[in-house]
Amino acid sequence: MPAYPNEILKCFRANEDGRYELTQTFVVDGYRYAGDGFVCARMRCDEPDTEGRWPDVAALKWSAREYASVPIPLPAIETIPPDPPEEKCTCCDGSGEMAPGVECPMCDHGMRARPMPAMKMDDIEIALDHVRLLSAHDATLFAPINRNTPGYAQTAYFKIGDEIEGLIAVCKSGHSVIVEPITPTPATLEERNRNER
Repeated sequence: MPAYPNEILKCFRANEDGRYELTQTFVVDGYRYAGDGFVCARMRCDEPDTEGRWPDVAALKWSAREYASVPIPLPAIETIPPDPPEEKCTCCDGSGEMAPGVECPMCDHGMRARPMPAMKMDDIEIALDHVRLLSAHDATLFAPINRNTPGYAQTAYFKIGDEIEGLIAVCKSGHSVIVEPITPTPATLEERNRNER
């Protein structure tokens, strides 16, 4: 049984609040939004605007004219590899401190930051966790038309069914590690079939 649009929308929320209150969905000008700073999804609603600190979602490029008319095929969920493991920082030897009480500037609590894992599709790179999320909900993805023009936001457009649309950040080339789809094993296919029932 497919998830309700409101439940799918919640999947795009942030795990923690930062400058904006993104751990919950919010309503602005007749749309319910969810986002994490790299992806923003929305669906129409008949609710009053929500009070809070929200990004300027109206300024995003929601016009279909900004995106290609032919969708980019997303990989099947069972072919998307897991994120590569983080590595122990070599500067602080994994302690997270350069000296007692002095935080290591090269890592995050002893784990070395790695480039963001991403998948390349139709000449654009999308973060692996977002590819996984879009594929899990059978999204249709469209590339930005002006992706090589300076000054244009580097976002791709997606739709989930007829009710949810969204924008997702495109990774800058060279700032991510490109991972390739994997061949699903009988065990991963069996697990997917079990989850779909």
